[in-house]
Amino acid sequence: MFLPILTDANGGASRISGVAEIVMDMGIIDRKVANFNKIMFKIAIVLALTLLGVITFAMRKLVIKPIERLSEHTKLVAGGDLTQEVSIGEDDEFGDLAKSFNAMTTELRKSNENLLSSKYYIESILKSMNDALIVISPDGTIRTVNAAVCAVLGYEEAELLNQSINKVIPDEQMPMKELEISGYIVNDEKTYLTKSGREIPISFSASVLQDSNGNIEGCIFVARDITKRKQAEEEKQRQIINLEKADKSIKASLKEKEALLREVHHRVKNNMAVISSLLSLQSRYIDDKKYLDMFNESRGRIKSMALVHDKLYQSDDITRIDVQDYVKSLAENVQLSYCDSDKEVKLNINVDEINLDIDNLVPCGLIINELLTNSFKHAFNEQENPEITVTMTKLDDGNISLSISDNGIGLPEGFDISNPTGLGHKLVKPLIDQIEGTMEVKAGKGAEFRFIFPEKVEITRAD
Repeated sequence: MFLPILTDANGGASRISGVAEIVMDMGIIDRKVANFNKIMFKIAIVLALTLLGVITFAMRKLVIKPIERLSEHTKLVAGGDLTQEVSIGEDDEFGDLAKSFNAMTTELRKSNENLLSSKYYIESILKSMNDALIVISPDGTIRTVNAAVCAVLGYEEAELLNQSINKVIPDEQMPMKELEISGYIVNDEKTYLTKSGREIPISFSASVLQDSNGNIEGCIFVARDITKRKQAEEEKQRQIINLEKADKSIKASLKEKEALLREVHHRVKNNMAVISSLLSLQSRYIDDKKYLDMFNESRGRIKSMALVHDKLYQSDDITRIDVQDYVKSLAENVQLSYCDSDKEVKLNINVDEINLDIDNLVPCGLIINELLTNSFKHAFNEQENPEITVTMTKLDDGNISLSISDNGIGLPEGFDISNPTGLGHKLVKPLIDQIEGTMEVKAGKGAEFRFIFPEKVEITRAD
């Protein structure tokens, strides 16, 4: 290889003053280049490994470690530890991911707390229920029972869970078909089997449990022990049967006593008729009009009482008598006893539909008899169109009003009902007292006696 040799000339210009020959050994150069390349390769490997280490360290610190921490916290959260939170480092993608993870954990914790609160709330309701509640799966396995089930059936909760519902409800009483059709059952009566094997009656309600797609997830049964109610019903039924038997016996006894009582009334009426006939026969031998009138008045009193027994004997109800019929018959009997072709007295009977018992009607009949007898005997001399009116009505307060009046000559001057002279008027006061009534007398044109007494009077009888 030749290289030119330059020298400075005057005036600052360069000129070639000669030529130099350079002779080089290429083998040596090749060896040096090879060594240099080896050194540079080693340096490159060291630099690459160093860079890789740096990158690996950076990746571990910036990516792998956060991912490992996030993975560990995720496993803890998945295991139920919702208190875990990922520490937030740099404000980068991993920081945003940590924030999202922590927010998700917080929401999960709140949701879990709400679920636990709801669970405790529902469990409190189930525990406080008096009714027995059982939840079963679609295959009939018992999933949930409340305390009332254990109390009624005598089982521990663990003895029922995951057992077949047939352990509690006999297979033939299972309502699955009905539930499949209607979806619910309300207040059906079935039986539960206790741990001891005893059957207890229950009031049973059930409904199916469905998911959001309408698929059946199970059934819920609610039952109430109605043993006491059934016992009460059975006892009531026994009482009804006993009462029906007693009623039949009482009715038979009453029918027999009614027949006997009718016979008693019939015989009393007959005996009074005999007494009346004897007085009538005896009166034929009496010439004195005073005593004859006394006999006839006594016969009239006996007839008024006999008529009560006769009406009772004929009545469908032997405890009460139709007053209309009785008063009409009594007044006509008195009228027949004092009939006079020269003095025909018009008899007006105005009686409401009233029924009285014998305790009221006998005194009432005697009062009517006495006052009618007195009017027929003494009220009329030569009056035209003589009339006697008997009125009996039921007042709004439930009391009975009885009025007996005539259009005759009126009461004698100085007449005092509290101090009467005749036997008839003397009898009226104690009779009206007997039926707890009041009496009012009106004098003037004719006479009127008005009585007010209760429809029912309790009479105290001696033993």
